[in-house]
Amino acid sequence: MKFSRSFFCSVLVLMLASVFVSAQDKKGFRLSSLPENATIAETQEWLTAALTQNSSYLSKNIQQLKDLGSRSASNETTYTDSKISEVKFQGPVLTYKLFRSMQINSSGVKTGMQSGNSSPSIPEETTATVQVNLKDINPEEITLQEIDPDSKLQQLSLRTLDYKRVIRLKSPDTGTVNISVANFVIVGHIGEQVQAAFIHLVKLVQEQKP
Repeated sequence: MKFSRSFFCSVLVLMLASVFVSAQDKKGFRLSSLPENATIAETQEWLTAALTQNSSYLSKNIQQLKDLGSRSASNETTYTDSKISEVKFQGPVLTYKLFRSMQINSSGVKTGMQSGNSSPSIPEETTATVQVNLKDINPEEITLQEIDPDSKLQQLSLRTLDYKRVIRLKSPDTGTVNISVANFVIVGHIGEQVQAAFIHLVKLVQEQKP
């Protein structure tokens, strides 16, 4: 939906709210604790399940706009759908696919929901394949931080040794680029377990003899 420049000049942002829900809320899924003496294979299997089940989410942002020359207000809703899939380990190398879609709808109705007066959404989609060699990761730089206490989302970061740009990210938009940090958004209350599992796995991988 297009707006004139004069409209944007007179817009007052009244409220910005964010609501996060898991996009893969599968009933019956229980992730058991990883033993402290878990092998490389056991840790990789555990992390594959943990990332597949807990790294996809839907975020909903509602922004209420009001024209300064009018008492009326309108809502503009943005949905961001982020999914991690095809998580796999080949030796020390972790590969996964990241899909992200953003949809903007001024009526506050997401595409696919029935509404007689809804405005069309404008989707923007990106896909990328990420490849991380855990031998390049600094185990002391595997960090976890809370994004929002209310959303129960945490961000896990894997940073390379000496900040070298050796993590490969490939997408149709940017081609192949090398970065020094890989980030995961973890849904739920298992962030600390995932962090501990990555630290454990990286140390095991780096202790292996050539």
